[in-house]
This record gives sequence, structure tokens and C-alpha cells, in this order.
Amino acid sequence: MNRRSLPNLLALLLASQLVACASTPPAAPPRSFGRDPVERNYLPPTEPPPRPPSVVTSMPPQTAIAQLAEALGAETNRARRGTREDGTAFLELTSSGDPEPFVDCGSFELHQPGTPPERIAAARLNLRIPLLPPERREVLLRQLRLDGRLLAIAHPIPEGSRLEFRATYVLTRTVDRVALDGRVLETRRETIAFDTGSVGRFAQGLVCQPTGRLEEALLRAAERLFTPSDASAAAER
Repeated sequence: MNRRSLPNLLALLLASQLVACASTPPAAPPRSFGRDPVERNYLPPTEPPPRPPSVVTSMPPQTAIAQLAEALGAETNRARRGTREDGTAFLELTSSGDPEPFVDCGSFELHQPGTPPERIAAARLNLRIPLLPPERREVLLRQLRLDGRLLAIAHPIPEGSRLEFRATYVLTRTVDRVALDGRVLETRRETIAFDTGSVGRFAQGLVCQPTGRLEEALLRAAERLFTPSDASAAAER
């Protein structure tokens, strides 16, 4: 199979909206709700985070990682690969931007008299939250930024190597309390980090976990790279 026909991972991530924050338009303002929506109207994720997927190939670790890197067309400034003393090889990719496709932070449930409750994904890149009562003439502008590190790790096994795909998620939450005339009255910022299969929690209550799409992107590329006789397409969930 011609490896050049495989999808470029970075292009795949861009297509999945992992792009610079500035290029993503702000979300439409939700309906008004209280000043502290996390305590009053927050629903955390309901499903456990997915486990790291894996694939097996007859190639030795260093060869498997080299071919995966070539197939992905990884950019040198966003990719790093190497081999450890125990024979494990790795490929590391980094990017940053919109967290919503790759992180599940639950949802806000907004209540408006006379209408059904409305849910908004808490992992949105941008949220504009009007404060009540309206006489306050203030809004909360909340931004959630993702800095991601995606790893393909090839462990040596008697049959060749077992590739495991993991990611580290670094989320930065910034909340500005802004007057309607544009003055920033207060800014709060907090950063958390968590890995594939685990959960992160902000101090004010927001719970975030991976959706598995970052790891799945590498898994699918590896499955297309290695032939059916050379790889096991079974992923651990």
C-alpha cells in the first residue's frame, strides 16, 4: 500500500477543529442564567473516559514509529520521535486550540420560564454568559483552550511491537467579568492537565475528560498503514 495515500494527521486534526483559538468564531450567546452556573446548572460527563487504543504489528518498534511518522507527514516543529533504553519507540505530536471535539466537560442546563431546559456543551471554546439581574449590565466571557500532546508508543513484544496511543490534555479556563461598555472588571484563570483514560477537575467544579477522538485519529492511521496480516485492528476500550 502506498503510504503517501494515508491521511495527514495534522490535516485530520485541523478538519476536526483543533485549530488556533483566534480562527474559531465566538459561540452565540446562551440564554441568561445565574452568576455561578457551574454550581447551579452544571451536569458533569455521564460516561467514563475511553481507555487507550492499541494495535499490533510485526515490525520492530523503531521501524513501526518511523513508518507511522512518514505516513502522517508530521511537521518537524510539531513532532518528535525517538527510542528509549528499553527498546520502546515513540512519536509525539502537539497542537492547540478548540477543545470541544476532543474533550467532554459535561453541559450547562439553562432554564427559562415557559420554555424547555436548554443544554450547552461546557467544553465550548467561547461562552458569553449574561449575569442576572439585567440591571447589573455585566457578562461573563469564558474561554477554554486546549493544548494537546498526542503520543504513539511502540512497545517491543515477541511478535514485533504493540503500539499504544495516548494523549495529555492541558486545559486553560479563563473567565472575564466584563461591563457592557467593554471594561474588564475581573479576570480568573486556571489550568489543569489529565491523560487518556483519566479525568480533570477545575477548582470551581467543572469536570473534563477525553472523548477519545485524538487517540482514535492515530489508531485509524496505523490500521491503514499496516496490512491486515501485519496488524491487529482490535482496539482496547
